Amino acid sequence: MTDKNSIGEPLTTERNAANKEWHCPTFMSTSTIAEKEAWLEQLLELANDSVGDTTSRQTPNATVIDVQAFLVVLKALGSNEAVSDAGAPRRADVWMNLLLNSNHLQPTAECYQYVIQAWANSSKEQVMVIRNRSERWLNDLLKKSGDKLLQTIMAQEQRPVPGTANSPIIQPTIGCFNAFLDGLTRGRQGKNRRDRQILLNSAKLAESMLRSLHSISIHRRKQQEDGMDCHDKNFVVVRPDTETFNYVIRGWTRCKHERNVHKQVLRILRLMEGYQRSNPAAFITDRDAPRPNTKSYTMTMDALITEAKLKAGRHQNYQSNLRRQERYTIQKHSIAEDPSFNGVNEMNEAAAILEYMHNLHDAGVEGVVPHRVPYNILITGWAALAHYNKHRYYRQASTTHGNKGEEFEAEGILRTMMTHRDNGFEDASPDAVSYEKVILAWANSGHPNAGKRAMWWLKQLWKDYELYHDSTSNESHTSTLKPTVNTYNIVMKALSRTDGALAAENVLLNLGEKYRDGTNHPELCPNSESFAIVIEAWLDSAKEAQNANDRIVSIRRAYEWLASLRTIENESNLSTAPQLFTGLLSACKECANRRPHVLALAQQIFDDFRQSRHTLNHNSYATLLQVGLRAHLGPDRCETRKEFVETIFEECCEDGLVSNIFVRTLVDDYSVECRDLVNRTLQEWPHPASWSRNVRNRMNQCTPSDIQPYHQRNTRGNH
Repeated sequence: MTDKNSIGEPLTTERNAANKEWHCPTFMSTSTIAEKEAWLEQLLELANDSVGDTTSRQTPNATVIDVQAFLVVLKALGSNEAVSDAGAPRRADVWMNLLLNSNHLQPTAECYQYVIQAWANSSKEQVMVIRNRSERWLNDLLKKSGDKLLQTIMAQEQRPVPGTANSPIIQPTIGCFNAFLDGLTRGRQGKNRRDRQILLNSAKLAESMLRSLHSISIHRRKQQEDGMDCHDKNFVVVRPDTETFNYVIRGWTRCKHERNVHKQVLRILRLMEGYQRSNPAAFITDRDAPRPNTKSYTMTMDALITEAKLKAGRHQNYQSNLRRQERYTIQKHSIAEDPSFNGVNEMNEAAAILEYMHNLHDAGVEGVVPHRVPYNILITGWAALAHYNKHRYYRQASTTHGNKGEEFEAEGILRTMMTHRDNGFEDASPDAVSYEKVILAWANSGHPNAGKRAMWWLKQLWKDYELYHDSTSNESHTSTLKPTVNTYNIVMKALSRTDGALAAENVLLNLGEKYRDGTNHPELCPNSESFAIVIEAWLDSAKEAQNANDRIVSIRRAYEWLASLRTIENESNLSTAPQLFTGLLSACKECANRRPHVLALAQQIFDDFRQSRHTLNHNSYATLLQVGLRAHLGPDRCETRKEFVETIFEECCEDGLVSNIFVRTLVDDYSVECRDLVNRTLQEWPHPASWSRNVRNRMNQCTPSDIQPYHQRNTRGNH
């Protein structure tokens, strides 16, 4: 019987020796990674059979199989197709080690590049494992190159490799270094992404490699131009390209919490631009020379805006401290509002880079297109600064950059994008993110008309979506103009702060109608945050209400929305949050004195909390106790008060949630029922450990001082 490969072609030793079909660029182009690996496994078995070795696949016959066959698999494992394959990098290691152990085959630089890229693409491995494995393969390549100057790039002591003195020299390529830098500077999920030190060390290593490559390439090209003979017989010129610089810039932009990152990025950008300034004539003919492109300038803008956010945060803290210290004078206000302190200068510098990109694009510079991404980054920056400077409307002071606020700056950028669209420059036309960030700027601003303005922009987004949905043939453009549930959530937040809970509720109802109207808008399905925003808006309304009846109405409205959310919980990933239950209980406490019947509602909320998927906490018991004591005031409620206190104390002990707040509430109440309970059960110390077994935070556990009356605790605290 004749064996066949994964695409059904006969696979014989004679045919492969005479005509290696895997050298064709389209070979197995439609096959999966598993099929390619199975094909190579089969090919190795045939190669071993041809030399009489049927027990091992570790010494393939070079007359049957060559390096190109391994490249078929290694290239697949290092492709984007393998990103979701958790085992791809380790399988690439296995195939590469098999190739290295061969006595007849010599790997090429391309083999190393794809193995390193397989590790760079990994999304499941730990970041340090990725770095160490990639570094191992890059070091191995540099050792085999025989180039002692390139070996110094990794800043490690290079030991001689036995058996490599007479081996053919492997010429490293910039693609190998780029693959390593890609894995080093790529964003990761989980703890590795939050580890600031790992991000900072990776950025420093990436920049060090870039500068070493840059120096070596400049030095050796100068030697070539001067006609000097290189004493090293293994003379290699590896010049950084645009992607090399971009990977390093990306590494610094990942360091979101580090100060002055933008200065590092700007230095790298100027180093890349230095190639053109050093030799303008050769730069025109040398298309492979590194030159900044759209990605380079966009990431530089991102670094500037990150610095602007950090400065704005420090600026806000500075002003808050001054207000707390009651020393917020006009002179100090002017110092705090300096644009060099609050991030405005960095925002203006980012805007200047965007304008420079337009100038380059208009001049016909290849690779620089000021599309919507840098515009959206700029809008996002102004939206963030609006959050930090929102207090200006409360103190009725002018903004830090003229008469315009951050929300108006964001609007101006969006209108510029709309002008580009009207002029036919589709690349810079706005998308849903552009509108959403402008809406966010208004929501963050604290402006009295923020809600109405956010709603106006939402309606404008729908108008543009309907208009371009019918008139343009660019499907990708129309799809990006669809509002999402996140857009609606931002609008609801803005309305809840300025126009009240009813306005936010109407937007949620409108969102539900659009989702159910059958026009295929799955991205408009209300989520848990949508309900939470409306519930919290009604709770805020209850806190602000002057009339007790209005407060009760707001609480009941919030409870109705929470009940609706509980009804559809677990549908479309909807879920409640424990803060919603405790927030409702706290709202009931505020009006229990005047409206005792609110205790029934509080008990219903408490029971719903118990029946939910959440675990009761100590605050819920303490708050319900406070509601009940306020509702049962007066000498005519002794029996009901006693029954309530005894019942809730017994249930709290059974659930192991007796906290210091709960005990202090009983001790500080002057009713006979509470005093009797305290004297009977709480005076003896220590209390049974089971009473507080589920109070996880030690700060909330009961201590002997909590049993003392309020005036004694207060006096002791003052001392």
